[in-house]
Amino acid sequence: MRDDGPPAGSHAEQGRLVDRLVAAGLGRPAPGALTPLAGGTVNRVWRWRRPGGDLVLKLYAARGASPLFPNDPVAEWRALTALSGTGLAPEPVATLPGHPYGLVYGHVEGTPWSGDPAPVGAALARLHALDPPPGLRQVGAGTAFIHGDPVPGNILVSGARSGARSGAGSRAGLRFIDWQCPGAGDPVHDLALFLSPAMQVAAGREPLTDAAAARFLDAYGDPDAAARLRAQAAMIQARVAAHCRWRIARSPRRAPLYAAALRAL
Repeated sequence: MRDDGPPAGSHAEQGRLVDRLVAAGLGRPAPGALTPLAGGTVNRVWRWRRPGGDLVLKLYAARGASPLFPNDPVAEWRALTALSGTGLAPEPVATLPGHPYGLVYGHVEGTPWSGDPAPVGAALARLHALDPPPGLRQVGAGTAFIHGDPVPGNILVSGARSGARSGAGSRAGLRFIDWQCPGAGDPVHDLALFLSPAMQVAAGREPLTDAAAARFLDAYGDPDAAARLRAQAAMIQARVAAHCRWRIARSPRRAPLYAAALRAL
């Protein structure tokens, strides 16, 4: 989840990051090879351009969590490791222990999702059919492997991935990023967040039409989950509304966007 925070571009911070990469045995980036990635405003994120395949370096903010969206690097590492080779997530490379804690994983070439929601429904169905790794938080009843924050900015449309192994993980399609709040539980959590008008508006998009939402659920292909979604819709959207108010109070730069998201509910 994104929030206000300092940029990742200071020379001193990049110098400390290089030292940590060298200490972790990952090598020394060439001059100019580390560039900050836009959007990572809770956690600091860089792209490491290198001949063997580009990587992403992510350093976690100590207080980057919100009541609805945790910010847990250990959970993200568990999720990426469990999903290695599936094509649903970046490929894990290494951890960077210390303060702040960091992760290194394969860079995904792509653009944030927009347009037809049916492929998102199909990709979430693939994810939810997998067994979650041990140690993830419990989100409601159930045992599905959930992303926890499948909003448009965390879904990349990609035809290739830098630094990935061949096989299932290199298929073209959708990949989910930002796995800092995964869980085990009811897949309705993911479905509701993606369909939420507020979360679509917070991502800079229009709310999905009824027809688009129906295409999404048809592609997901689970009538029981769709029924639970309808039964729980009011409760879940109340949590989303509380999240928007929380962001408005704590993110001055993005308060107008979250106010618009709140009005969309």
